Amino acid sequence: MALSCAVIARMHEVPSKICGKACMTILSYSLRYNSFVVIVHPRVGQRHPELTPQDVTWAWEHFLYAAVRIPGERELRTGFDQRGREMGMVGVLTENGWLVYHAMIPPSKKTRMEIEWALRRK
Repeated sequence: MALSCAVIARMHEVPSKICGKACMTILSYSLRYNSFVVIVHPRVGQRHPELTPQDVTWAWEHFLYAAVRIPGERELRTGFDQRGREMGMVGVLTENGWLVYHAMIPPSKKTRMEIEWALRRK
């Protein structure tokens, strides 16, 4: 699915200046892909014992921003878990749902720069 906007935002966070076709693409993409099951790779908990699969799942499903790396396949997302910790995550879309294979608190400088770059591209 080709997107006209590089950044996906939650419905209530879509900036008012984005309208028309781009807004509909964001909304449709968000509704379509948020319905998938989220699977957290076991390595995430091994490398970051402070993160539980529930924390990562919550942050993935309630993300603030997402930069699409490969449209319809791979995304970088930032969001907060239920404890209010900001998290950076990378996931890939599989036939079983989203597989989140990287997560860390707080998001790295590289993650923040990629999100900012994607925001500027729109």
